[in-house]
Amino acid sequence: MRLKIWLLVGAVASVLVAVTYRSVGQARTVSQDWKFYGGVSSPNGQTWCFYDARSVAREAAGLVQVAAKCLPQTDMDDVDVETDFGGAIARNVARKRRSHYTPPYAMAETLNRAEAADIARLEEIADIADVEPRVRISYELDCTKHLVRPLSLYVKVNGKVRSVDKPGEWKPISPRENSIRLSRIMCRPRPDSVPRSPPRPEAVPTTDSSGTG
Repeated sequence: MRLKIWLLVGAVASVLVAVTYRSVGQARTVSQDWKFYGGVSSPNGQTWCFYDARSVAREAAGLVQVAAKCLPQTDMDDVDVETDFGGAIARNVARKRRSHYTPPYAMAETLNRAEAADIARLEEIADIADVEPRVRISYELDCTKHLVRPLSLYVKVNGKVRSVDKPGEWKPISPRENSIRLSRIMCRPRPDSVPRSPPRPEAVPTTDSSGTG
């Protein structure tokens, strides 16, 4: 891939083990807005992580809650953006390019045009293709104190699911962990650096006859 990004090798990576479930023949309706915020590298392969921009909840005390997921790169690479889902992914990426879309990740790391275009592609795959996450996690960030904690965690390990539905302990945001880039996006909004909103994405008809989306 063309992306030159920071990769996390740490506590979260230790729970990301080999598990692959491909469902690239299915599509989601556009009800979430997944934005790229980094990658996780583990002995079992690369994953790309996204937060749901529509899930962001801010409080006056500087607290921010946000839902996130990490998808296996191999499963994302299986998606043919030109032909799968009627070519909707490719059309949405083209619209973003024409509108000079800047991913929110540009608030965390410097991007060139090629990297921005590649991130736009990953975001559209995360939105439309029903790629099974290795990890789902909800974060709470304390932007004032520079702290983070998980509110819930779902991890699929060797076909087994581990789920934690209670908040964890507050910890300092480490520059060696993926949450540092999420905090740069969530905690430092500036009027001159807010990414431009792309045109409304194209909805994709669900092709799964089972009705599961």
